[in-house]
Amino acid sequence: MLGVFLSLMAGHFGLGRVSIVSSLVAGRNALTAGYVGVAVGFGLLGIFWTRGRQQVAVFGISFVLVATCSGFGIAIGGISNDFPARTVSGDLRILSWNINGDLVSAEQVAAVAHMNDANIVVLPDATYSTVVQLADLMPAFTVSPTPTERQETYVLTSSDLGRLQSVPADGPSSTKEAIVVSASPPRLIAIHVAQPVLRGNSQWNADLAWAESECRVPNTILVGDFNATVDNFGQSSLGGCNDAASTRKAASTGTWPTFLAPALGMPIDHILASPNWLVRSFTVITDQDSSGARHRPIFAALAER
Repeated sequence: MLGVFLSLMAGHFGLGRVSIVSSLVAGRNALTAGYVGVAVGFGLLGIFWTRGRQQVAVFGISFVLVATCSGFGIAIGGISNDFPARTVSGDLRILSWNINGDLVSAEQVAAVAHMNDANIVVLPDATYSTVVQLADLMPAFTVSPTPTERQETYVLTSSDLGRLQSVPADGPSSTKEAIVVSASPPRLIAIHVAQPVLRGNSQWNADLAWAESECRVPNTILVGDFNATVDNFGQSSLGGCNDAASTRKAASTGTWPTFLAPALGMPIDHILASPNWLVRSFTVITDQDSSGARHRPIFAALAER
């Protein structure tokens, strides 16, 4: 019960990035479902255990109230899931998929990108060999930065977007960051934030703080695996960037892990954009759950206002 309470109040009191609490906050969907199950269990127990019915009722009602409050929070974030918006000239069509190194083949990634007519593909965690294969499969795309054995995070951009340039990332985890710029904005940043751990969240917090500072730069789009929900952010934005899922009432739709239904999973993969970008659609792609990936791919269509 404490976990659900913290998930409800963490954002209001700035607790979303505190060690241990951060994990409870991120798991609010599953926790809420668990408390619903416990409340049902108490209800059934009260039917058969007449002597203890009063005590059971107190516990049962308590769990119902907490689950209801948490469910209200989930409903505010929303669990909707858009069908990808039709292709419009000038839109940025962004696909992001943490394939956990090489759990998903380059062929599968290319197929999903093609299916959604993506002109930007972000891979927060991909191996050198997978990225090289993907570059061969998608010759009209430029890979940034240049693939190396050390680099983990990549951005592939279509030639239709014009001349883009990769610049060195200066964050706390440079091999898990990628920055692409062009003669005209936006700045496109890909990131794979460290996981929060029980022994401390210093690296996770440092990564999120860097992402937040980058989002204060106008006309920025930040994409990737944040290992954080908007509850961890404390609001539906980070720095000056709005969470695309939140704008489309999908902020509670889980992207990890794939073995849990989206309504139970953690929404930790994000596409964030400065306010000058309109989110035409946001989609958690669910038909790749059997691909071997632990994360679901996400897709957003953005139009400049």
